[in-house]
Amino acid sequence: KRKKLYEQQIEQLGNFQLRIHDQMIMLEAAKATTETVDALRTGAAAMKAMQKATNIDDVDKTMDEINEQTENMKQIQDALSAPLGASADFDEDEL
Repeated sequence: KRKKLYEQQIEQLGNFQLRIHDQMIMLEAAKATTETVDALRTGAAAMKAMQKATNIDDVDKTMDEINEQTENMKQIQDALSAPLGASADFDEDEL
């Protein structure tokens, strides 16, 4: 009779351990989930702050300036590559 009682207590203690282990796993998962959500929230806030600092009008203005400077540079390069002096009058078709 005692043996059976001890066996029941051992089984009950084993079940307690399993429940505690399951609870630990759930707590670890909840912690990981909370940390993930916090990291995502921080990332979203950082992205929002960056987007406030840069609006579409500023981007358009910057791109217009870049395009204008690129066109100016192309004109300068074309002017520098134009033939000078006697070679300006030289016609390749006459060869």
